[in-house]
Amino acid sequence: MRKDEMVTRSPGFRPSHPGELVATALEGLDLPVSTAAEHLGITGETLHRIIAGTSPVTPDVAVRLGKLFGNSAGFWLRMQTAHDGRTSCGALA
Repeated sequence: MRKDEMVTRSPGFRPSHPGELVATALEGLDLPVSTAAEHLGITGETLHRIIAGTSPVTPDVAVRLGKLFGNSAGFWLRMQTAHDGRTSCGALA
């Protein structure tokens, strides 16, 4: 890869919490949080905390989100990891 093709980020850049994407997806589907929580098998409170960005997407919830939205648990876990500012091996960035 050439140097001019490398993607660079601003020093203050922090990836979005996966809850922001969950909120956007639920809105686009016109799916209330309470209904989505029921489909996910979690409490509405838990889903509200994820959407608010005050709780992380755990591996268990990632599997459930993947099934609900038709993608993978890895997608949600990578998004959470990026938000947490950690590398894929778990070390601090």
